[in-house]
Amino acid sequence: MSAYQRLVVDAFRLDLAAWQRHGWSEHSFGRRSALKMLWHQAGLRATLLYRVAHWASVCHLPVLPSLLCQVNIAVHAIELPSNVPVGAGLYLPHTVGTVVNAEGIGSNATIQGGVTVGMRTTPAFPLIGDNVILGAGCRVLGGIRLGDNVSVGANSVVITDVPSGTTVVGIPGRAVHRINESARLGPATLVASTPHGPGDSRLGEGAELAASRNIRAD
Repeated sequence: MSAYQRLVVDAFRLDLAAWQRHGWSEHSFGRRSALKMLWHQAGLRATLLYRVAHWASVCHLPVLPSLLCQVNIAVHAIELPSNVPVGAGLYLPHTVGTVVNAEGIGSNATIQGGVTVGMRTTPAFPLIGDNVILGAGCRVLGGIRLGDNVSVGANSVVITDVPSGTTVVGIPGRAVHRINESARLGPATLVASTPHGPGDSRLGEGAELAASRNIRAD
């Protein structure tokens, strides 16, 4: 399988499926409906530009990765560097004011508008697992780890590790719920829990993607 097929075609097909899961279509997108969605939805266009830019970055093509990133900033107001690995199934319903600079993000991520993922005082970046939801306006900062099935509430600020299956809210972020870890991709079953400490290493595809990353954009 070619890198373009895997990093662009197959990944974007799963990105489209994520939009379908979120109610944008009752059926799988055909070519015509996918083109219509691309025309109307900035988040989907931004995702496709990122997929091509990331492929170009992995293949060490000159100019194209940074050019496409600059187009995304200018047209969609989102900064998503081409060398940040993001798993398939990305859902970006709103793009304006979003900055995503992570060590890696797993599959089926939902990133709302106005989100910042990046460094604090030192050049260390978050590593984010699968099926993570980042609410509008939240901040995820520093060399921390968010496990699988983590939800970060709107406008929350997260600066410490978050174990899998946790909902985090507030400034600074604090754990308020744990989800039923058998629930994947469907509605979460929330149960009361005391906050778990840092150090959860179950990071799914995010960790695998970060392991394959060997460059960082200037």
